[in-house]
Amino acid sequence: MGTGPAGLECAHALANRGYHVVMAEKKAHAGGRVLLESRLPGLSEWKRVMDYRLDALKIMANVEIYYESEVTLENIDDFGFDNIIVATGASWKNNGQGQNNRKILTKDNSIIVLTPDDLMAGVIPQGKVVIYDTDHYYMAGVLAELCVSQGLHVSYMSPANRVSEWTENTLEQQKIQTRLMQNNVELILNHKLMIAKNNSIQSQCVYTNSMHVTECDTLILVTERCPNDQLFTTLEINNKFKSFSLIGDAYAPGIIAQAVHSGHLQAEIFGDTGANNGHFKRDKNPLLL
Repeated sequence: MGTGPAGLECAHALANRGYHVVMAEKKAHAGGRVLLESRLPGLSEWKRVMDYRLDALKIMANVEIYYESEVTLENIDDFGFDNIIVATGASWKNNGQGQNNRKILTKDNSIIVLTPDDLMAGVIPQGKVVIYDTDHYYMAGVLAELCVSQGLHVSYMSPANRVSEWTENTLEQQKIQTRLMQNNVELILNHKLMIAKNNSIQSQCVYTNSMHVTECDTLILVTERCPNDQLFTTLEINNKFKSFSLIGDAYAPGIIAQAVHSGHLQAEIFGDTGANNGHFKRDKNPLLL
């Protein structure tokens, strides 16, 4: 398994149950998305999700962590393990697909198209930046703040009528929108992205269908993530392992808390032959028996 939030939690819970756990990490460091996102403006405290579990794993005699050890179709058998748990995360899409649009974005080479993964990897946007958000959570807002800190002119575009609309559920929406307005981020709301050509973005009002043109050199797409499940899906049918499972964002991209829960749940049901019969106990009304 990898060492993102799902992998770390799963390994920690399995080790606490007494299992011998070996973690294979593709990169030279642990943390996965938690480490990368904790480097974004205002998210440094999120690193504790990684630190707590990694520190605990380092002192556990029944846990081994191997870095720069990518698991591939060619070498997975060489590891010699009977039980494999895959936690390979997810990647942000760069084709414009999101919950508001399933069509591939029409674009040309005049505009640099980036994703949150690119910025978290250290890529610096150029010129006038448009951030298009259909994720509606925290990511687009913190990327806008990151770009502003680099001296860039930033526009935030969304088909929603508020910035980071879903954060209304976490009581953060007003703070996020206020922050962007204080940083002079141009807000283009109620507009869906249509075309990215000729150093400009064409968007359409979701109410009137009128078109709007925005100058753009770099387009950052914060739309949706795609599971990195190629290893699992290729081996799923013909695998020879006693148990072979997929967890975290590689199973279903979600928030960090969901990835942690996915890893813990897998550790809880590991070795339970009846695990697929349901994980929840339900009270029965004796009057209905």
